[in-house]
Amino acid sequence: MKNLVKMLVFFFIFLSTTTLQASTTYSLKVNNILYNLESPLIQKNDMLYITADELAEITFGTLTEHKGTYTLSVQGKDVLFAPNKLSFNLEGKSYTFSVSPFILDDKLYIPIELLSSLGYSLKTNSNTQEIFLNIPTPYSRNMDDPQEHRFIDSFYNLERLPAHLLNLSSEEVLQSAITSAVSSKQYISFLDNTNKAKLADFIRTRVTYSPYNNMKVSFRVINTHTYPNTFTDTITLPLKVSFSGDNLILYIGDTRINSPMYWATFYPSKTLTQMDLHKSFDATLMRALYEYYRNTYGLKDDKYFQPFTLISSDRTNEMVHDAYSLSFKSDDSLTEYESTYTVRVNRIHPSGSIHYIIDLLAE
Repeated sequence: MKNLVKMLVFFFIFLSTTTLQASTTYSLKVNNILYNLESPLIQKNDMLYITADELAEITFGTLTEHKGTYTLSVQGKDVLFAPNKLSFNLEGKSYTFSVSPFILDDKLYIPIELLSSLGYSLKTNSNTQEIFLNIPTPYSRNMDDPQEHRFIDSFYNLERLPAHLLNLSSEEVLQSAITSAVSSKQYISFLDNTNKAKLADFIRTRVTYSPYNNMKVSFRVINTHTYPNTFTDTITLPLKVSFSGDNLILYIGDTRINSPMYWATFYPSKTLTQMDLHKSFDATLMRALYEYYRNTYGLKDDKYFQPFTLISSDRTNEMVHDAYSLSFKSDDSLTEYESTYTVRVNRIHPSGSIHYIIDLLAE
């Protein structure tokens, strides 16, 4: 009889555990692209959980721990919480989870509903068992103020465009872009090395000091070989800058990139003839990072080519570029399938550092 009772107790515990903490068949789509999680979502008390580590990675945030309390920092907000506790702190105010975070197999799981409290667009389709998460423009604690930038006279400018620019685009398209940049308070950039030496000297005076001596870049790892394309990870690498003569050298982790051409950048809301040295440096980095990402993951942009680029001057700088991939289905190696994307390159300025973020949005 005692053995029977023990067996029933053991069976009850086993059943409860597997019912409350079971992997689900729910899939996660980030920016409408399937994201292959390292640890599957878990369902407990009708609530879906995700590991806190992967939640931080996907949102380009950070997760730290101190004396049993965890801090998730994302979108300029800090969330303090602890395993097996319903209460959590968000920006100094106390809130309550529907169900508490917990640790399973040495992994910390947190209710995915937290993202809604942080202002994210999060939708669940129970019929298809899909969760849709859209990542907004990253938040920057520090403003980008063009009035604090250094401007210099430039032979080629928005009133005297270089010949190669006019050969690659029409006067009408260029003037429309300039008008748009003025009305939206955007920067406009084009390739031009006329002021290369001056810009290189300016950058040299900056890269050994904060915040440019503490830069990093985050981006999605995407598999573009198989259709439909899928995200497989989000990684962050240190970003460093050096020179070979006046040529800019970028180090993205262990990868070295030569960048001999500079993107001369102007702020037409202020002046049409003077080049912005600060933003020319940022624009050159953002373009180089975009091209690194495009080439690394087999994206193409030939049919979207423009010889200039626009960058927002808001708190967060943003440059976008259309791109596409050509892939094969795993069971069909004869037909190419096209996927179209918007590549978004953001520059945010946390205290004492610069963080470039490359994200991909499916159309």
